[in-house]
Amino acid sequence: MIYDVLPVNSYSGNNSCMQFDFNFYIENENQLEVYLINEDNMRNKLTLNVDYSINEVKNPNGSFITFPLSSSQYDVLNDNQKISIELSLQCVQEIQYNNSSLLNLESLEYSFDYLTRLVQILQRRIDLCVKVEEGTGETPQQYLDKIYEASVQCNNALSSINGYLPQIISYYNDITSNYNIRQLTSRVNSLEDDNEDLSDDIASINTNLNNYLKKDFSNSTIPYIVDSYKNTSSEIYYRKWSDGFIEQYFTIRPVDMVPSSSPDLLSDTCELPVPFTNYKFNLLAKVSNLTGTEDYLCTVTIQNDSVYWSTKKTSSDDEAVKQITFYASGF
Repeated sequence: MIYDVLPVNSYSGNNSCMQFDFNFYIENENQLEVYLINEDNMRNKLTLNVDYSINEVKNPNGSFITFPLSSSQYDVLNDNQKISIELSLQCVQEIQYNNSSLLNLESLEYSFDYLTRLVQILQRRIDLCVKVEEGTGETPQQYLDKIYEASVQCNNALSSINGYLPQIISYYNDITSNYNIRQLTSRVNSLEDDNEDLSDDIASINTNLNNYLKKDFSNSTIPYIVDSYKNTSSEIYYRKWSDGFIEQYFTIRPVDMVPSSSPDLLSDTCELPVPFTNYKFNLLAKVSNLTGTEDYLCTVTIQNDSVYWSTKKTSSDDEAVKQITFYASGF
């Protein structure tokens, strides 16, 4: 009787072990083959009584080998090496039952056991083979060719990705550091023109970015800018927020007001660039002379949509009022 066992035992080294078990039956030492698998997965067949020895044969439960022997060129198995102990039988049938007048049950049992062990070896080798499904009409070689072609395509794709990786990292840094989505879209479009092989992927990225730019923020609970204006020549700036908050900055230059020794105040009105809807706002003003070396106190009030301001007159041209800068914010 032959037990249902694998006709092979494999072990990894640990820099100390020298005895390795096998759990299948062998009739003689010639039915055992031992291989050393090195760090590069190369198999080297070991020699009996030179590299290893077998403890016993004809044991239904197997036995063990000792490796290495003192005569071996190999050292004790290390962490990166393996040893494989395999059953090896010749595919022969040497008992002739037709020449026997009586059926020998012991011979019959031996033949069946031998055939069973051969089947176990073949089953093990079949399990290690590349298989194809029945009915596909595909040979194992064609299947291996497909695997090879797929590996080549994967390697080419990885090489292409590695080539674009520095640009991808650069664009990612742009997003995380500057949040400049429109500039990123322009860069991605430029990359699309230069790299036709990636046009489909880049078009997808471009579409996602455009969808983000068109996103409806009307239901957002966090205020965001809905309108802005900048005029550098007239020095008028403002921003309008989604919650109604307004920021505005503007400058006037009262050039028609000349210095005077009188302590009277200079005063006038000017229009707000963007009127407030109520009087919940802040208003600041700063007055500078021609040399920019002295600032003066400016009193400001609101009359409807106009700003009324007043400041002191000065006694010399150098101290004349150069400009008045206003900053207002509110609803």
